[in-house]
Amino acid sequence: MTDKDRKLHRGTLLVQIEDAEDGLGFIRGNAISAAKALEQIADRLRRNALLEPSPSDFTPEGDIENRLTPDEFASFETVASVSAMIEKMKRARQDVFNLRKLKRA
Repeated sequence: MTDKDRKLHRGTLLVQIEDAEDGLGFIRGNAISAAKALEQIADRLRRNALLEPSPSDFTPEGDIENRLTPDEFASFETVASVSAMIEKMKRARQDVFNLRKLKRA
């Protein structure tokens, strides 16, 4: 391998590392957003579990207050994909690790 080929290979590797790190950052951002949505749902569920029986259980206002908001309900789609998201993060971390290892070699 010529010096020019080595430099080209190293440059390509650096670009691959940068792309892999960017991809991992994107997936991590999605995971943090999903975790926040799950926390909101858990808080709503916890609050409902602590409510005592009362007349507000029979009012539209009480019903609205105790239901999931449309945003919280929409996050259930995210909840269903949590396992897939965890697997994506694992693969992305492995990719970054392997590329960094190649760079050191």
